Amino acid sequence: MKRLLAIAACAAFLSCLFPGVPAAGTARAETGDHAWGPWTYDGDGTHTRVCADDETHTETAACDYADAVTPPDCEASGYTTHTCALCGHSYTDSLTAPTGHDWCMWIGDGTGKHTRYCDKNATVHSETADCVYVDTVAVEPNCNFEGVLERRCSVCEDMVLEPVGLAPNAHSWSEWRPAAAGEHYRFCYNYRNGHDEYGMCSRSYVDVTTLPACTEPGYTTHTCAVCGRVVTDTPVAALGHQPGTWAVVLEPGRGREGRRELPCLRCGAVLDTQPIRALAALRYGNTACALGPRFRDENPELTDRWYMYAPVDLRGGGMPGIPLIAANQHRIGTVDLALGGDGTLTVTVKLNSAKTVVRSEFLAFFQGLEEVTSVLPEDLQAQSLPLDTPLNAADLLGEDMQGLMYLLLTIDYDPLADGITPL
Repeated sequence: MKRLLAIAACAAFLSCLFPGVPAAGTARAETGDHAWGPWTYDGDGTHTRVCADDETHTETAACDYADAVTPPDCEASGYTTHTCALCGHSYTDSLTAPTGHDWCMWIGDGTGKHTRYCDKNATVHSETADCVYVDTVAVEPNCNFEGVLERRCSVCEDMVLEPVGLAPNAHSWSEWRPAAAGEHYRFCYNYRNGHDEYGMCSRSYVDVTTLPACTEPGYTTHTCAVCGRVVTDTPVAALGHQPGTWAVVLEPGRGREGRRELPCLRCGAVLDTQPIRALAALRYGNTACALGPRFRDENPELTDRWYMYAPVDLRGGGMPGIPLIAANQHRIGTVDLALGGDGTLTVTVKLNSAKTVVRSEFLAFFQGLEEVTSVLPEDLQAQSLPLDTPLNAADLLGEDMQGLMYLLLTIDYDPLADGITPL
């Protein structure tokens, strides 16, 4: 049995080597090449086929690829396809980027949409979008005619004309104005030729009666509530003034006249005025000083009063005409410092008004401000000197004949009197 099997196998092998010799035990008699099956891709760039008569008989070869180049278009990448004609295996490489669209301008279609096409492939590549309209009133509507709205696409310039509204606008009336013969009228701003309305003022009058006054007559005013026309009638004569009693409207003061007036009882108008004699203007118990710096400005701790001192320099002789100041407000006279040939100094006060009365006098000299410890006369009685009396100038001012004079008078004076002037 083993011998028979070995003979059969050998016969099959010989049939492959020698096609003219049929294999023992086969279903068909083959006299040509191998009965190769289809080529099958191996995964490594080769393919293999197997003999149908004996699967141990195989043949392996490199794939034979044919190249096909697919160029890129607007949206898809390009590439190269390599395909084996025997086993059918294929693969791609050499990718190239899409070229992108080359769009033409947008073209409106009159239906509210616009389209653009790619110049590279107009039959395939296109885009359609809604128009972006900008509205402009081309024709304003009025009360007789509809308006026209121009709708123009800001992208494709497509234009559509539409009527403004379903009906004309209402009238745009002017204000009512007076017309002739007691009428009033108004007109339509939208269509001024023919669109007018008229009415009678008498149907809209509001009556106001103005009573007569002292100097003005009375009357009745008829005012049209629609157009404002004013008509007056029914005059009544003026009543005339009715004098009342005299009344003081300005009390007199010192040196100032007062005033009283006679009013009308009905309207209050002033019918007459009369002056009231001024009161005496004298100021009592005021103080006066020779013009100069204020003690409080130089030494605030010394005093808070306005009192002044006059700087004195007699090296060139006397000092006439130093202003005399009252109440820190008015010039009421002068102070003269006369230096005699014997070295004596005489201080004289000259008043500008006979109405000024001197109640008390205080005079003192100091060689420097540091010697002044008080400005109150009662504290400086030891330094008090008389007016109009020759005094030894060197004793008062020292050898350099310089220092300060403190003169303080208590006076009564009239600030309105002749010769009295503001500071």
